[in-house]
Amino acid sequence: MTQDIANTLYEMDNLEGPRGINSNSNENRFALFDALDQHKEAITEEFEGSFAWNRAPEKQKSSIVFARDGHIRCPDDEIEEIRKWCVTHLLKLKAVFEPRIEQALDTLSPSLERNK
Repeated sequence: MTQDIANTLYEMDNLEGPRGINSNSNENRFALFDALDQHKEAITEEFEGSFAWNRAPEKQKSSIVFARDGHIRCPDDEIEEIRKWCVTHLLKLKAVFEPRIEQALDTLSPSLERNK
């Protein structure tokens, strides 16, 4: 996948899964977000879960977030459940988003300014 146009950020704050579209150009970042947003219903259905879609030009970033409750101080049995949840959902996110990101980048690349 072309990483010079967009990167997916894998942040694990409060057990949030992969989220965000990062680019040096606001135009690139929002174009990719908008391309994914056009497939929001299909993505949600394929993932079998809901996301918070946030197009936030005032913050100069957009995000696609999923989350579950939990924290590092949970009992060991709950930590193990959270670990399994994270692995399962990270693999699902990759399967659902990666081909769509690649397709969007292929479609958008002629009109996007490449990051230097």
